[in-house]
Amino acid sequence: MSKNLFCGCDTAVNTFTTWLLLDDGTEPVKSFSLDNNQVGAQALVDKLISLAKEHCVTNILIGTEATSMYDWHLLEFLSESVISRQFNLKLYRFNAKWIKNFKKSLAPRGKTDPVDSFAIAERLRVGRLPREYTPDFQYQPLRRLTRFRYHLMQSMAREKNFFLSNLFLKASSYNEVKPFRSPFTATSLATIEEFFSVDELANTSVDDLLEFVKKQGKDHFADAKEVVAKLKRV
Repeated sequence: MSKNLFCGCDTAVNTFTTWLLLDDGTEPVKSFSLDNNQVGAQALVDKLISLAKEHCVTNILIGTEATSMYDWHLLEFLSESVISRQFNLKLYRFNAKWIKNFKKSLAPRGKTDPVDSFAIAERLRVGRLPREYTPDFQYQPLRRLTRFRYHLMQSMAREKNFFLSNLFLKASSYNEVKPFRSPFTATSLATIEEFFSVDELANTSVDDLLEFVKKQGKDHFADAKEVVAKLKRV
């Protein structure tokens, strides 16, 4: 009959806390913490192999909580470690809500990191597990890049809207008259920065304003006089 070793890892940016359980719920060793780096991951591998041999374990189930990406390196390291060749290794990455709700069914232990690692190990022991974690070296970089690009676009949109609300206070008709293709073009931004108020813009002579627009636009405007006329309307 196969025996199981359940390993719950609660990862953080610098360390991860581990709780180990056997099939009957006993703890082969007390919970311990290791550095969340390659050295710490290798120490965990050595510890698991030693305990698995001592207790005649055939299956090792390791679970983490999907908190940011703090567990990603650990899972990738474990998937390629010697454990995967010597034992039947299964990796699981739990949704944080699963563990949070599961902890409510456990006896109170206080609000500390080992509680989370115990909940993960116990959840592994109870069963009804999610799909196993599989390494994703091919698509993970693209996924992170796509999400980062989405984050940047969302941030840019938020900052642009904030900028436009302040621009309305400075020159309420700027977006209505549209002297430039976009308020975020180089010449438009230079105009907004150069002229402190619409009064200063209105008091600037047409010739000076025309020279300014040509200089900032590097003579790329088809009709610079029309741009100046719109700025005067602003």
